[in-house]
Amino acid sequence: MKISFNSTDHNLRTRGFSFVELTMVLVIIALLIGGFMMGSDLLRAAKIRNIIAQIKKTDTSVNVFIEKFKYLPGDIPNASSLGMVDKNSNCVDANNDRMPDFADISVPQDLGCGGNGNGILEDALSGSDIIHFAWELRNFWYHLSVKQMIDGNFDGTNEVGKGFPETSLPGIGIHVMHDSISENTTLGRNFYVVGAIDGDPEKDKWMETFEDSLKPQDAYNIDFKIDDAMPYSGSVEARSGANSELKGTKTNNKGDAACVEESARKAVYNVTYKPPACHVRIRMGR
Repeated sequence: MKISFNSTDHNLRTRGFSFVELTMVLVIIALLIGGFMMGSDLLRAAKIRNIIAQIKKTDTSVNVFIEKFKYLPGDIPNASSLGMVDKNSNCVDANNDRMPDFADISVPQDLGCGGNGNGILEDALSGSDIIHFAWELRNFWYHLSVKQMIDGNFDGTNEVGKGFPETSLPGIGIHVMHDSISENTTLGRNFYVVGAIDGDPEKDKWMETFEDSLKPQDAYNIDFKIDDAMPYSGSVEARSGANSELKGTKTNNKGDAACVEESARKAVYNVTYKPPACHVRIRMGR
């Protein structure tokens, strides 16, 4: 039996994609990738807006606390008489309320013990540039939560979500500190710090060293929404380095500025640099 063969059908079955078809496929793939990236950027921007709202809400709570108790949370000297000390605490100064400065940070002060009322949030290690989650810094969040002036219950543990609030970016929390660096013109001011802890729990579980966990674009967005979008001026400042003491000029492995680009005229956020490279400090009570 002779089998007929249709050459036209054969060509249709075996020919490859035309140049136009390949181009259309590549365009569709590019659109899908672009849409995914745009969606990721929009989601990240929404989370940054949530962080800004969280900071503003916290600052409002702090102002209400001050209005009611006349002191900053954590810094209030008569915490025990106002029911702000944990029932298991054993505060040890003459008034059974305030913990003094101490050299050994391995055991933190008891939870809720009062501060010294000087208006500065301190960790009790006078003269140290290393920040520890202790004394007033630790009790700041505890006093706000025990008086139900902030969302969440904070138990003094040096972990995000346990001892201090977590933001909408997983692992990144809101911390408090004051500026102890003498060359900085903001000496003595209290700040919120948005960043992740990058400490060594085996070495010192109470040490607060900050990981540069925000992208420059994140830092810019926070600064733009709250302040002047300038990294070294105003109430929002870019920072790099473990102790939040350095301006945002930490360099990446290419040797150029990662968080902030500096020139002879001005410094700007390096928004073209995509990896995390900074954290931000936001002045309390702006």
